[in-house]
Amino acid sequence: MIKSIRIGYRTYQIKAWTDLELVTTESYGQCDKQRGIIYVCTHLDDVVIADTLLHEVLHAVWHEYGLQDDDREERIVHTLASGLIQVMRDNPQVIRYLLKLTRSQ
Repeated sequence: MIKSIRIGYRTYQIKAWTDLELVTTESYGQCDKQRGIIYVCTHLDDVVIADTLLHEVLHAVWHEYGLQDDDREERIVHTLASGLIQVMRDNPQVIRYLLKLTRSQ
């Protein structure tokens, strides 16, 4: 598991999500935007881990790039694309990690 990822101007720590947290929250992960932590359940199938990590990264991109619940499709798509390009450019190890997880299936 990677330890951190840069999203916008911030560095988010990546931490393992425990079985208790999985059961309690009924989710595979969570993005704590205030503390800059992304939690991911790491004992699932690799593809589920990759999907969960990307899902939580998108929550962080949404937050760091200032998207709002009432934004329209074009603004959302544009902002998420720009945010993902930044994440990929600043964190090539994350892309390699996601590819590794998804190729094993």
